[in-house]
Amino acid sequence: MEAVLLTLAERMARLDETPIRLEAARCLHSQNKDAVCSACVDVCPADAIALAGGVTLDGETCVVCGACLPVCPTGAFEGDDGVADLLQCAVNLEPGTPLELACAHHPAPEQGAADAPAHVAVVRVEICLAALGPSAYLALGCAGMTQIGVRLDACAGCALGRAASAIPAAVGMAQELLARGGVEGSLTLLAEVPAERTRPVYSTQNPPLSRRGLFRVLANQGARQAARLLGSDAALAGVRGPSRERRRLIAALRRLPIADADASLDGLPFAAYAAAASCTACGVCARVCPTAALTFYSGDEIDGEPESADTYQLRFAPAACIDCDLCRRVCAPDALERTALTLGALLDEGELVLAEGELRTCAKCKARFAPVQDETLCPPCAYRRKHPFGSVMPPGLERAGSFNPPRENGKPV
Repeated sequence: MEAVLLTLAERMARLDETPIRLEAARCLHSQNKDAVCSACVDVCPADAIALAGGVTLDGETCVVCGACLPVCPTGAFEGDDGVADLLQCAVNLEPGTPLELACAHHPAPEQGAADAPAHVAVVRVEICLAALGPSAYLALGCAGMTQIGVRLDACAGCALGRAASAIPAAVGMAQELLARGGVEGSLTLLAEVPAERTRPVYSTQNPPLSRRGLFRVLANQGARQAARLLGSDAALAGVRGPSRERRRLIAALRRLPIADADASLDGLPFAAYAAAASCTACGVCARVCPTAALTFYSGDEIDGEPESADTYQLRFAPAACIDCDLCRRVCAPDALERTALTLGALLDEGELVLAEGELRTCAKCKARFAPVQDETLCPPCAYRRKHPFGSVMPPGLERAGSFNPPRENGKPV
C-alpha cells in the first residue's frame, strides 16, 4: 500500500512539471536513415526514449529529468531546463559569489567542507543537473558567477544515475571553451563533499532577495540583462543555431570576455567546411543539412538583382553546424572538405561563402549546374551518356559502408 501511495504522489507531483515534448521531424534519424546519434537514448534514465525507424518518447514513462534537452544536437526535445530560474537566482547574489549547484534530489545539499569559503552560495536546481548543458555554465559566467562547483556526490545512489553521466560531459565542454577562449574562472566537479558543516541553501524557485540584495540587483543591470537574454527562448530567437542549447551557447560566448578568438575548436562538436572548384552547384549538401548550416542561393536570391540570374552561392554558418558530416557524405564530386574552425569564426554572425560562380543550363535535362570547363551537360547526364546502364554513389556514402557500391551492367565497378 505504501508503494502505491508513493507512486501516486510522484505522479501527482509531475502534474506541476512542464512535460518534455518531442518534435520527431527535427531528429537526425527522421532526416537520415543512417544516422548513428543515440545521445538521448543513452542518457534517459527511464528508458522513455526509443529509436526504431525514428525517435519516440513515452510520456507516461518519462520522469521529466531534462537530460535529453541539452544533448540533442538538433533540438528535437523541448521543455523547461531550469536555466532561466537558475540565472534569475544568480543575479540576486553578490557578483563573484562562489556557487555550488545541487539538484532537487540531493539529500543533503547544505553539507560542506569546513575550509570552503564562508560566503559560498549553495543553489538547488529544481531539476536534475543533467538538464544543464554547457551553455548554462557559460551563462552563469555572463551573470557574474566565476567560481562554480557542480555537486555529483549524491549521483551514485540516485535513481536517475544514468542521466548523471551527461553532467561531466557538459561541464567538460564548458571548461574547454572557457580555457581555449582564455576566459578566467573556475568550473569544477565535486564528486566528494565532506559533511563538516552546514550552509544555507537557496532554491531557484525561491531566490534570495534582501533589501540590500534588491539595491544590488537594481545596480547590476548588466547581469540582469544577460540573465534575461540567456534565459529566454524569445530573446534567443535572433541567434543562429539548431537548438536552444546551441543558441544559448553562442549568445553566452559572445558576451564573455574572449581573449583568444583564434583558438582552435578541434575535438569539440563544431566544424567548418571549404568547397573545391569541382563543386557542381547541385545543392544536395544544403538540402540534406538538418540545421540549415549550409544554404544554396541562385539567381536573384543572392542579392535581388536581375543580372545575377545565372549565378549561385553556397554559404555556410558555423554556428548552426552540428558536425554530422552528412553534407560531405552526399557530395557527388567530393568537393567539400572539413577544415579547422576557430572560436572567432564560430561567433561570427555572418555566413561564409564556400562556393560561387556561373550557372549553365544542361542541354539535355535543362537542370542548372556549374560547369568546370565548357561542358554542356550536367554531371548526371554526362555520366549517363558514357554509362547508359551504370550507376554511381557519392564517395562519402561508399566510404560509410551502408550503401551498395556503384554498379554497371549488374556488376560492381
